[in-house]
Amino acid sequence: MVTYYSQKETPKHMMGRVSAVATAFQTISMLIAPAIGSLFSKLIGASLILLAAGGATWLMGVIVLLFIVKRINHSKKIKGEFNI
Repeated sequence: MVTYYSQKETPKHMMGRVSAVATAFQTISMLIAPAIGSLFSKLIGASLILLAAGGATWLMGVIVLLFIVKRINHSKKIKGEFNI
C-alpha cells in the first residue's frame, strides 16, 4: 500500500530517491525490531509483549475492516444501491 502511494505521488525524476529511502526505512526497522523487542521483553516480560502485539494486530484488523466496510458503503451510495 505504501509503495503504491509513493509511486503515485512521487514525480518521475525523484522515484529512485524516494524508493531508496523507503527501502532503507523498512530495512532499518527490521534490523532494530528484534533488539527493541528483546529489551522490552526483559523489562516487561514476554507474555505482556505477546499480548500487546496480539492486541495491536487485532486493532489493526478491526480498523482495516471498518475502512473496507466504509469504502464499500460509500461506493454503493454513489451508485444508488445503498439500502439501509
